[in-house]
Amino acid sequence: MGDYPLFISIQMKGNPMAANMVSGSFEELYDQTTNKLLSRAGKESFDAMKMLNVNNIKNYQPTAGVVYPTSPLGNSLKQIAVLIKMNIGLEVAFAESGGWDTHFNQGAANGAFARNVKDFSNSIAAFWKDLSAYQDDVTVMTMTEFGRTAAQNGTGGTDHGRASCLFVLGNDVQGGKVYNNITSLAKEDLEDGRDLPVSTDFRSVFSSVANNHLKINNNKILFPTWDGTQMNLMNG
Repeated sequence: MGDYPLFISIQMKGNPMAANMVSGSFEELYDQTTNKLLSRAGKESFDAMKMLNVNNIKNYQPTAGVVYPTSPLGNSLKQIAVLIKMNIGLEVAFAESGGWDTHFNQGAANGAFARNVKDFSNSIAAFWKDLSAYQDDVTVMTMTEFGRTAAQNGTGGTDHGRASCLFVLGNDVQGGKVYNNITSLAKEDLEDGRDLPVSTDFRSVFSSVANNHLKINNNKILFPTWDGTQMNLMNG
């Protein structure tokens, strides 16, 4: 069994005929490349796409008791679970969760943000339980492209901010802890009086997961110009 790190985009939508034409064109390009590594990777990817058809998803039976949310994220994670269980050699998969751009009426215990967090949590929980027999081979990591401001704006929401958080889930993770503590949310301790200061380079987390879980052990492969130090958050 291989390793399957998941960076939490498999999307199946649009015109099927157009999608097949585009897929066929790309497949021909990969077949014609003189780069053997690229050609092999492309062939493996398109073979996997052919295996993941509508019937695979429609007839898929998750582990007993598992119910995925019917959201885009829940459906994407279910598709990834199908691929993992097919043992096709999947190494990295992506799923996307949208709707976090909460500039107004964000809410707290109720509202858009709460709904997103519930879907996020329930989708990952269903995925992890569904992969009960594969958990030793899977690491789940989440990240976002931007954070939110620490303070609410004038329309009941939060604006784009600097720092955010990410989660890493797996049996080989030194979990159950927060790897950086924000000492204060006082305005004078925030950047520009509004943003959480960035304390951890995301590359230090990515490199730790990749080096320990995938046994890459070479940060220059992932981040050629980065000279930072990876975070010690994985066992082994």
